[in-house]
Amino acid sequence: MKKNCMFFSALFLLMLFTISTAYAKKYIKDKDFVDTGFFTDYNVIEDKGKNLEWAYIKDGIRFGKYKKIIVLTFSSSSSAPQAASLKNEIPEMFYDSLKGVFQEVEFLEQVIGPKDFNKIKSLPADAVVMGNIKRIDDRNAAKQFFVGFAAGEPNVYLEFKIVDTKAGEEVVRIVHDESSNRGVRASAANVVDDITKFLKENK
Repeated sequence: MKKNCMFFSALFLLMLFTISTAYAKKYIKDKDFVDTGFFTDYNVIEDKGKNLEWAYIKDGIRFGKYKKIIVLTFSSSSSAPQAASLKNEIPEMFYDSLKGVFQEVEFLEQVIGPKDFNKIKSLPADAVVMGNIKRIDDRNAAKQFFVGFAAGEPNVYLEFKIVDTKAGEEVVRIVHDESSNRGVRASAANVVDDITKFLKENK
């Protein structure tokens, strides 16, 4: 009898795991999914059900362990003209906003390949913030007219990660987008605010 109970308990747990896995909302199944090569693994990025839809945080990570972080110049997969200036402007926004999350923040105007972990590990910091401008959608007047004003607002899609320099490992992966009726730069600022808030909530 005891063996039967153990068997059915194990079977029930397996069923729950299978169901939860099957219904987990994965980024790789999203209509906007594009493998830009920025992350080492896109499969683990899931819907967190908060302000940020797509995110991954390594189990057991506490940001308090990182005393100093370096924010690098971002890369861009977007051909939009605004991307050239935003590659520096967005990291500068993070430089200001992340001071409320980490003890010491430095902005380094340098581009390092997203998977060049040897160079990342050589940087004098506990962790490194990297980002990639995935896409920029400028204002769409026709969409605003036919669908609604908010539908045609400028939108910025960003890939963001934090790399532990000691382990050479991505401990945070985020894909997020925001819009604003005040333009592309304001959309980018909204993305930065949302990501910073998410990091504070998970500190």
